Amino acid sequence: LSLIHSKKGSLSSMLYLPTDVTNLKAKYRRESKLADIEATIAYFDEKAKEDEDFFYRIRLDDEDRVRNMYWVDGAARRAYKHF
Repeated sequence: LSLIHSKKGSLSSMLYLPTDVTNLKAKYRRESKLADIEATIAYFDEKAKEDEDFFYRIRLDDEDRVRNMYWVDGAARRAYKHF
């Protein structure tokens, strides 16, 4: 997919308009954010298998976007008892 059209002429002769490019960038950003959170959850799930004291919680807003995220590993939880 090429976003650049090298044909000479007016804006109307271009294959992609600026709005098309903006919409495509927004789509890629949304997909990237989804992939990022999926990778994070997969990482947390792996850590939880390795460390029974590992804990995480992800809270979403009304539109199912990440509002906040909290995690702690077993070593940190055990160390907390000493402070």
